[in-house]
Amino acid sequence: MDLFIIDAVSPFFLYQKEKNINWSKIPFHQLEKNGETDKKIYRKIKKKFVQYIKKVTAIGYNAVSLDDLCHLIPFPFYPGYLKRKIRFYQKRFSKLFEFAKKNKLKIFLNTDVMFFNHWLDKVIDGNESKMIKILKISLRYLFQFFPQVDGVIFRFGETDGTDVIGDFHSRLVLKTPRQANRFIHQLLPVFQQYDKQMIFRTWTTGAFRLGDLMWNKKTFHQTFSGCESDHFIISMKYGESDFFRFLDINPLFFEGPHRKLIELQTRREYEGFGEYPSFVGWDYRYYFNRLKNKANLVGIHVWCQTGGWGTCRNFTFLKKTSFWNELNTFITIRIFQDDMLVKDGIKEFCQGKKSNELVKFLKLSDQLVKQVLYDPKFNQQKYYLNRLRIPPNLHIFWNNVTVTHLFASFYQVFCPDKAGAIMAADQAFQKMRKMRKLALKLKLPYDYQFHRDTFRILTLARRYIYGDHSDQLVQKIEKLMSHYRQMYPDGYQFTFTENLDQPNFWFRILIRLAVRKKPGYRFIDRLIYHPFSARLILSFYYHFKKEFPDFMNKQAMPVESFFY
Repeated sequence: MDLFIIDAVSPFFLYQKEKNINWSKIPFHQLEKNGETDKKIYRKIKKKFVQYIKKVTAIGYNAVSLDDLCHLIPFPFYPGYLKRKIRFYQKRFSKLFEFAKKNKLKIFLNTDVMFFNHWLDKVIDGNESKMIKILKISLRYLFQFFPQVDGVIFRFGETDGTDVIGDFHSRLVLKTPRQANRFIHQLLPVFQQYDKQMIFRTWTTGAFRLGDLMWNKKTFHQTFSGCESDHFIISMKYGESDFFRFLDINPLFFEGPHRKLIELQTRREYEGFGEYPSFVGWDYRYYFNRLKNKANLVGIHVWCQTGGWGTCRNFTFLKKTSFWNELNTFITIRIFQDDMLVKDGIKEFCQGKKSNELVKFLKLSDQLVKQVLYDPKFNQQKYYLNRLRIPPNLHIFWNNVTVTHLFASFYQVFCPDKAGAIMAADQAFQKMRKMRKLALKLKLPYDYQFHRDTFRILTLARRYIYGDHSDQLVQKIEKLMSHYRQMYPDGYQFTFTENLDQPNFWFRILIRLAVRKKPGYRFIDRLIYHPFSARLILSFYYHFKKEFPDFMNKQAMPVESFFY
């Protein structure tokens, strides 16, 4: 491996005004005033960018990823105001590129397949050939006017969230393996011509026939057939789902001769965003051992700031940073770059001072995440819904905890040991006092009160999900949530449905028909998820829509897209 990419978006979020932040992409509209670019803000961004680059290069990262392609390409059919904006972005990003190159960093730009606005819509008019032509023009322009850029990272399986505001919005356009294969083959010659890297991400939310690319062997080979090249890299998240725990290494890493990149997240979007310890060292060491000398792995792409929606405001390697994010980011590069053992990496990070105590603390925190934030009994098996690998955690998403009839029923149907799940959470929670003692001894920047109050409610939620609906428990949860909202207005948002019922006979039948435990499609899947049947599935969804968290259709892609 010789490619160690880290996202470089932290400096761009320092001036975010919204309370709930979409960390998935640079908020360009928040960096403008009255629709016009702001020079003062970008001067500040450059200053922070310099600080950030110095810190990440010091620990070993040799490449950065930045958003995004569409803001640097001035098509002649754009109106004057948009051309002016793009010229401004070109000048500002050129300076960032120059500094990155001075520090011997490679530069990769992110882009969705495909970005749109009113003028692009008119030119492309839904025609695939015209879309490819626009992308070729964009890439040639990029590589000619910004020779510092080393490659482009394509995201095809997810679009901008519904809350994204600005001059560009993305839509899903690649729907079949054959179409994606054609897309790669038509664009790859541009990268070969300019000696650049084309990085294609397999991440998808399950939409369309291509929606199972991240775990389906057949789709994988159909999509990447004939794409072997020194200028082409397949980028994959470590598991078959998003950045969750309890996911084994994706077996597709061992398929085909293609060069591959593994995506890793050190600011854990589903585990507190770095507000409490969520150590990844032992998990990532396991993934490294599985991949070492067995997969054609050329490097890693580490997300230390990118991903998810949340209200917390820590900025990795900058002001209001997170000690836990920086620790994860350091350990990750040491594992994959130096083949370092986790204990040795921790020792280097804390310069040998009380490293054994820190190891003990991190092991306890690791147990707490895996026993309370997740349900280890529920996660003993895999679950698939059509083309989607169901996440190991259903009721805790970003900073939202949603306990409804639907989610509770799903846990109750598929958890093989409910009593064991409750006991695991209780036992792990009791170890927090020991964590506090170790943290005081180590003088860690650890907010024990916030961590304890959050996980106390999560522990009680486990009991509530698995059938304890006593007045005593309900009153205790309500009291704790009321206190929590006052103490931590930017913490987790809790939504509990009253009077949870046990799943009835028909629900158990329907859910077992809809969900399977193996990746291979059953005959019933082809019937249930046939395009004609999708309307019935959607009507079922609309009936249960109130059971889903409100944020699902206000931030991320609409839930309906999972059934395309």
